[in-house]
Amino acid sequence: MLIPQRLAWQYIQASIQTSGHFLQPELVTIPSLQGCQKALRFTKNPDCSAAPVVVALNGYAARGYRDPRMQRAASNLASIGFDVYMPILDSVEALRLHPRAVDEIADFIAALATYHRKLLGVFAASISASLSLVACARPELRKSISGIMAIGPYSNLKRAVSHVMENSRDDYGRYVLWLNFAERVVGLQPRLSQLFRTAIDDDGWKRRYPHLPAQLVQSDPQTRSLFRRFVHDQTYRDMRWQQVCQQLQAEQDWLRRMNPIDHIQHLDAPLFLLHGRQDDVILPRESEDLMNLLARYEHPGKLLLSPLISHADLTYSWKTPLHGVQLMGLFAGFFQSILDAHVHRSPDLPNEDNIAYAVSDVGKKSHQSRWLGGRTSSIFKVR
Repeated sequence: MLIPQRLAWQYIQASIQTSGHFLQPELVTIPSLQGCQKALRFTKNPDCSAAPVVVALNGYAARGYRDPRMQRAASNLASIGFDVYMPILDSVEALRLHPRAVDEIADFIAALATYHRKLLGVFAASISASLSLVACARPELRKSISGIMAIGPYSNLKRAVSHVMENSRDDYGRYVLWLNFAERVVGLQPRLSQLFRTAIDDDGWKRRYPHLPAQLVQSDPQTRSLFRRFVHDQTYRDMRWQQVCQQLQAEQDWLRRMNPIDHIQHLDAPLFLLHGRQDDVILPRESEDLMNLLARYEHPGKLLLSPLISHADLTYSWKTPLHGVQLMGLFAGFFQSILDAHVHRSPDLPNEDNIAYAVSDVGKKSHQSRWLGGRTSSIFKVR
C-alpha cells in the first residue's frame, strides 16, 4: 500500500473510533499583518519541524474552536504525522458572516506559511471551508497552498442561506442567520442579538437546562415579542427574510467577496470536495457546482458525495465497503498533494519581509496566552 493510501486508511480508522488517544493541543501565538493570532497546535512531536503542515478550520459551530468534532479531526491528522494548526478567529468564533472572516483566514495562512517556509494543506468544514476557498484563491496566497479538503461547503452564499431559511429544518442555522441579518431589517438591537446567541448556544452545546427561557423572562416585552415573531411567526419571518434578500441583491460585491464560485478558478492547489449525499443544510449541489466549474477550467479536483457523513457530524462508518474505499481514495489524494508539495517547496512562498513584526507586543502577548489543560508558546521568535 502506498504512503498516501496508508495514511488515509489510518486517518479513517481513527475517525470511526469512538474512543482512543486524543493529542493534547498546544496554544500558540502567531504575529501577523492583522496583529497576533492564536491557534491550537496538534502534533506528535512539537520540536520537529520536518512534518507537513495542515491548517484545520472549524465550521460555524456554537463551540467554535472547542468543537470536539474538529478537534478530533485535527488530532487524527496529527496522529498520522501532520503538524496541524487550528486558528482561533474572531469572526468565526462570533459566527459572523462577513468578508472580514476571509481576511482573517488569509492572514493566518500567510503568517503560518511565512514561518514554516513550506506549502500548507487546508482542511476545513462547512461555511469555513467556503471562506477558505476564497482566501486560498488570492494571488498572494495561492502559491502557498498544497491541497485543500473542503467538507460540505457552499458555492453561492445567497442561495445557500436562502435554502436554510426557507426550506431547511435546521433551527440552528436559522438562528445563526438571524444573528447576522436581523439587524439589517430591525436595526441594531444588542438584546435581540443576545437572545439569538443564547438560542445558538443552547442548541450547539446541547444544554440539558437551556438558558433561553430565563433570558426571555428577563428581556423587555418588545425584544421578547420580536424574538418570538422571528422564531415562531412564519409569515413575519418570510416577510423579513425577503427584505434581507432584497438588500443582498443590491450588495453583489459584498456577496462576491464570500462566494467561492467567483474565485476558485484562481486556485493553484488541487481541491478535494467531500459532501454528505443527504445533507439538507448545505445541499450537495453546492459542491457539484464547484466541481463543474473546476472541470470547465481543467483544474485538478475531485468530488465525493458520500452517505457516510451528514452536514453537522464528521463521523464515518463502514456500512458499505465501497463507500469506505471511495472515502479513503479522496483522502489519499489530499494527502498525496500535501506530500508532493512537501518534497518540492515553492519558490513563491511568502518570506519574513511580508510580516510586520511588533517585537515588544509579540513578546508580551505570547507569554500572557492561556489554554486550559494545554501548553502555551509562541512559534515565532521575538526579534
